Amino acid sequence: MKDILAGNFAASRWQLWQPQSIRVIDWNIDRGLKLPEITDSLASQQADVLILQEVDLNARRTRCVNVAEELARKLGMNYVFGREFQEWTQGSKTSAAYHGQATLSRWRLANPRIIRFRRQSEFWSPRWFLPTRSPFRSGSEGVSPW
Repeated sequence: MKDILAGNFAASRWQLWQPQSIRVIDWNIDRGLKLPEITDSLASQQADVLILQEVDLNARRTRCVNVAEELARKLGMNYVFGREFQEWTQGSKTSAAYHGQATLSRWRLANPRIIRFRRQSEFWSPRWFLPTRSPFRSGSEGVSPW
């Protein structure tokens, strides 16, 4: 699969409209597991731009659909999906599943691209808690914990 997929479902009238302001929604949609509810919620907000994290493409857990494309089609928007990684346990023998990010817009999305980190800090790495003191007092201190 290419790193980027795109589709156009927005009405052409949006392409010429000069807005005074735009409404943007940024949402981690948890892979699109509750797609009907997500679609209804986003439709009710009438946003101009959607920035979505954790978007599935062809995963069994989300009925093997392109979640970004489904949302774009139902909301009448253009979309770009950027592949983050392959979901090894969610695809089938004939077609792979992917996890990524998506941007949907009422306007044309020109020149989409993925910018990948060359290096990443270790701020997210798990760290074990190592106490600096013993959790039990020794009897040699002469103080009873009771």
